[in-house]
Amino acid sequence: MKLAETKENNDSMVLRLAYRGAAILFTGDVEAKGERELIATGADLHASILKVPHHGSKTSSSPELLAAVHPQVAVISLGYHNRFHFPASAVVERYREAGASVLMTGESGQVSAEVGRRGIEIETFRGGAVEFRNR
Repeated sequence: MKLAETKENNDSMVLRLAYRGAAILFTGDVEAKGERELIATGADLHASILKVPHHGSKTSSSPELLAAVHPQVAVISLGYHNRFHFPASAVVERYREAGASVLMTGESGQVSAEVGRRGIEIETFRGGAVEFRNR
């Protein structure tokens, strides 16, 4: 099989952590096909925080996934000035139009989230903070 024909990204493990009414969805590197398969399982994908699939590439973050997850915060894990030019600007705009705050590790550094009585508190390495109630 040619390398271009393999889609190992769609074999990524997807994990949803839920606690005290809040959920975080970690999507690995799934792309559109993997997103469709995930939605087709009928699993609860709603999450307050979404680790954006495949570093925000144009091959992921379908409108169907955003509708199923409906995140308040979208975290895009990527390197600053990465060679793949991630994230795709259309993908970032899609999240913002859906009402999600977008954090990118290439700009913000490490992102950490803490779920507590008041909701979810997110801090970034470079000092940014977001606090919100679960919806």
